Amino acid sequence: NEPTYSFSSSDNRRQYIRETRLDSDEYQFSSAHGLVVEREGAAIASHLLATSGGATGVHDHSLVIVGDSCVLAVGPYLVCLSLPALKVLWSVEADAATVFGVYLSNDSSFLLSHGELTVSRVSLEGELLWQAGGADIFREGFSVHDSYVQAVDFEQREYRFDLATGDSSAG
Repeated sequence: NEPTYSFSSSDNRRQYIRETRLDSDEYQFSSAHGLVVEREGAAIASHLLATSGGATGVHDHSLVIVGDSCVLAVGPYLVCLSLPALKVLWSVEADAATVFGVYLSNDSSFLLSHGELTVSRVSLEGELLWQAGGADIFREGFSVHDSYVQAVDFEQREYRFDLATGDSSAG
């Protein structure tokens, strides 16, 4: 997590080989995350990604590794980078506000975004397949099952989104 990072500045605590701004906002970003690939203790690739919008943190569900790439949650985006070079392969806006986490489906065939306002299914090629929302912010729980994803909103309402269609049932 790099909340005080300044693009192209030598005063940053870490330097990155690549820097990418994911949106066109000229103002301060709210999320900035750096990735570093090391081999034998030395950095061979590094990339800083930043955007405005809702802030994301760095935690267990900030990134998933899929084959020879990784997918990172940065603000409202999911960003796929090649490994080990860390070149951006694709990015998709998976939520209008922020993405709390990214998950690989149980069969490893697609991604799920736990967004603040929506749950999204995204192909491994970066295509947004469906998005579904609820009555309030999805901040109280998120779990992936074989045929559905369960999300719990701020008011403790539980939603089950069908993985194939995104259709929901609320409890």
